[in-house]
Amino acid sequence: MTGLKKISVPGKLMLAGEYAVLLEEGRALAFTVERSLDIYVRLSTDGLFRVQSALWPTEFVAASLASESLPETLRAAPLLRALAESQQRFKNPPLHLRVDSKLDMKGGMGSSSAVILGACMASALFGQAPDQPLAIAELAYAIQKKLQGEASGYDVLTQWLGALVSLQSARDTWPGPWQQHLGVEDNFKALIHPFVGGRGAPTIPVMQDTRRWLAEKNAERDLRNLSAELCASFLTVLTQEFTSTHFAELLTANAAHRKFFAPSPHFPRELAAALQKVKGCDQAWTFKTTGAGGEDAILLIGPIKALCGARQVLQERAWYPLNCPFSAKGLAIEDAHDPYL
Repeated sequence: MTGLKKISVPGKLMLAGEYAVLLEEGRALAFTVERSLDIYVRLSTDGLFRVQSALWPTEFVAASLASESLPETLRAAPLLRALAESQQRFKNPPLHLRVDSKLDMKGGMGSSSAVILGACMASALFGQAPDQPLAIAELAYAIQKKLQGEASGYDVLTQWLGALVSLQSARDTWPGPWQQHLGVEDNFKALIHPFVGGRGAPTIPVMQDTRRWLAEKNAERDLRNLSAELCASFLTVLTQEFTSTHFAELLTANAAHRKFFAPSPHFPRELAAALQKVKGCDQAWTFKTTGAGGEDAILLIGPIKALCGARQVLQERAWYPLNCPFSAKGLAIEDAHDPYL
């Protein structure tokens, strides 16, 4: 492999199944959006690893990616951890990379999983690529799990494949049973309206708090059942011809799922209370929190003409619509020209 390559990893949003997918046989639905994290990569010309990222004030330069060679402030950086572990796996020589991300880190769009997956892909491109391409995504999931302590890899799989992806977790295998749903663009555009602009949530502590709350309530079975019903309702509405009966079932399933999470430690109660007062909530339209902390993104669900009041509530609180809500594209690689690299 020679020349400069551009690796594009799409952002993703969770549709249903947060926390349930961390349980055995838990189901989840996620979808990719048009915004992406792009990694420009080529072979190094001086035998050094060089990484440019907007997150760092200066270019990272090192002869080795071994942990003891890195500054302490960067040893836990997902990008460098992924590059180090993927280099061990794929035996690539030193690389020069530049990361250009259009993913809002506060929007639950999968910026960390995207950079890990993109780094693993970069190493595989210039190293000993595996016979099974999904092995690259599997390595990215393993790195994500090490960094977070707990992860399902639903985001990695979704960003690898693209489009609407359903996943059921399994005890000893990854990714478990999955399906990619194509041809749903029109239904998505008509019914699913993501908003971003919340405070964002630190994934690890929020996940730990919520998992502890679920264990104390002994509510894992209830969560698994509610999530399975919600995932099934979403799939029916998004993959079949629209009917008022199916949409009513989705409204009911989503309201029950939201009610379950309302007492959880990081649920956005003030925002939810304001939305629930809007005319037609859970009758003509509904809303769903999504993301580790419940306030990464808000999904308004329903025909746009029914959402005027809900949109106003969100915009008054500095939330704004994500104007690229759906894409069928997964990870992509192309030849590139980059004046900065």
